[in-house]
Amino acid sequence: MVEKAHPTSLELAAAKVLLEPWRWLTAPRFSGLEHLPRDRPVLVAANHTLMGVLDAPLLVLGLHDHTGVFLRALGDHLHFRVPIWRDLLTHFGTVDGTRGNCRALMRAGESILVFPGGGREVFKHKREKYRLIWKERVGFVRLALQFGYPIVPLAAVGAEECYDILVDSDELLHTPIG
Repeated sequence: MVEKAHPTSLELAAAKVLLEPWRWLTAPRFSGLEHLPRDRPVLVAANHTLMGVLDAPLLVLGLHDHTGVFLRALGDHLHFRVPIWRDLLTHFGTVDGTRGNCRALMRAGESILVFPGGGREVFKHKREKYRLIWKERVGFVRLALQFGYPIVPLAAVGAEECYDILVDSDELLHTPIG
């Protein structure tokens, strides 16, 4: 269900204060922002990184700071099973990533952020650094075409350099604890 559209300026300021240590540590930079249409809503399709949950808030806040565009994120269904976490995400405009919710956001003229790789792209295996794992997730493309939304590709680069994967899920499955 699509409810609250945008956090208030006070809420955005509070989120920035809470995320400041992470922003300071990672020092995100934005380039190519001149290509982001500002005269109409857009669908931003981004890669998820190994930093998973921590990349999206900096992305949304950073884009808002630099362009004034506030992205409504389509979140993985798993996020919405965790009570307090679900409430926090919803409060900052994230909706459960269903086609119905995406359609409702487009009808409302909202700019949208989608991570087609979802949770699987966050939990990469060895040798999958910067690999897009989008499978056949193209429903967002069909909706963008239907509603006339430009699709803006976005690449988060650098986060996958922060640590090495020593043992991935496939290897764990072949152990006594798997």
